[in-house]
Amino acid sequence: MAFEPISMVYILIAAMLLPFGAIIYRGRVELIGGYDPNKVMDKEGLGRWVGSNLIFGGIYTLIFAILSNVVQILLIGIWMLGFTIIIARLTIGEKKYYAKK
Repeated sequence: MAFEPISMVYILIAAMLLPFGAIIYRGRVELIGGYDPNKVMDKEGLGRWVGSNLIFGGIYTLIFAILSNVVQILLIGIWMLGFTIIIARLTIGEKKYYAKK
């Protein structure tokens, strides 16, 4: 069974998100873009939040890799909508780990 080209793209995206999310989840919060240790109140909570959302995004992307290969339909529009929601959720949620101005 050969994978469709779009499935391979999804797999590559997931292959980046899953380990990166796991590394951040385990405490490497300095890998988060815009991370400022002087503004973060809960470093561990921030790492768990961002890491788990990246892991969720990777799993979500793997599901689309399987679906696009099995169903043979280009699901990129639906994937992009869902992934945008995940990133928006991540961005909004991580603000609770920063000190108030």
